[in-house]
Amino acid sequence: MQSIYEGYGSYLSISNIVNTTGAKRLMVVCDSSFDKFTVPIRETIESLSADIIYFTEFTANPDYDDIIDGVKLFLDEKCDFIISVGGGSAIDVAKCIIAAEQTANISRITDNCSGVMRDNDDFVLRKELRCEHLAIPTTAGTGSEATHFAVIYKNGDKISIEHEKLSPDYVVLEPGFLETLPMYQKKSTMLDALCQAIESMWAKGSTDESYEYAKEAKRIITEHADSYIAGDKESAALMLRAANISGKAINISKTTAAHAMSYKLSTLFGIAHGHAVALCLPHVWRHYLQCTMHNSQFTIHDAQTDSSSFDAFVDLFTKLDMYCEFEYDDDTVEQLVESVNVQRLNNHPVYISKEALFGMYRDLLTNGITPQTM
Repeated sequence: MQSIYEGYGSYLSISNIVNTTGAKRLMVVCDSSFDKFTVPIRETIESLSADIIYFTEFTANPDYDDIIDGVKLFLDEKCDFIISVGGGSAIDVAKCIIAAEQTANISRITDNCSGVMRDNDDFVLRKELRCEHLAIPTTAGTGSEATHFAVIYKNGDKISIEHEKLSPDYVVLEPGFLETLPMYQKKSTMLDALCQAIESMWAKGSTDESYEYAKEAKRIITEHADSYIAGDKESAALMLRAANISGKAINISKTTAAHAMSYKLSTLFGIAHGHAVALCLPHVWRHYLQCTMHNSQFTIHDAQTDSSSFDAFVDLFTKLDMYCEFEYDDDTVEQLVESVNVQRLNNHPVYISKEALFGMYRDLLTNGITPQTM
């Protein structure tokens, strides 16, 4: 059972959490902004009666080799607890370090744990996790602290890691840490949480429980987006909660085609994950609406996917002023289409052909967020 501490000042619970576990050597997984933006966390962690080993050598889209380096450091230093501080990347790296088995020849993902995707590369998961994990998200978006899966990359291609026990054991949702978040990250992570909520409602894997989580996350985000971006403290606390709830939703339902389409877009053009998903979502949404327009087999989980909700999403994105231009050719579109995660397409509520993917990517790269063709 995951323990969650939230609200302003919740970071003060870090000492109690670590002391309760009896951990003696902590690995702290954090990105390069840790010193600059998270002074209260650093001071709290460094005041603990335990040895601290930092791991910061990973990229925004965590790489396979980064994880292997992290596993080696964890074992060499004989760590017994992990604290992750940062966005989804830091939390995902920590999850993978806990779950990845170090072998002499790491070359293939195996199915030691149910649901693990296969790839041609060697990445073996442990059946039992190494240690407990405290996650401290400093962005309001990914919800990674609430999920039992993680994303890493090898040679620019996405690999999905899944383990039924991979959700962090402890979570601190401290809204004060959002105050120094750069505006681009603030916008893109918020969009990620909103996209997760919308996709969760569509997903074939949706349940009544995940739908209620998704609906609540979507409500909070849409009602408080303006005030959150403007710096309102109460809205920051609500946005952090909404991101966590959206994570709970996709932890059950998983995501759909917009996420499947976003990963290569992010790596090819160097844009944040949430930004990439938000660019893909309207094109997928328009396709979904067209496919279901004359289909009477709607369920309650389709209720939040109508044209008015579509327009509201496009209006929000437009207001955030995240327009970008792409230089591309036919080979670029081909790369994008070939990169699409088939597993998540299978979770999408309607069939998307390869031709439709070509059309959506080309439309996105030419016209941005607003679909012009289908």
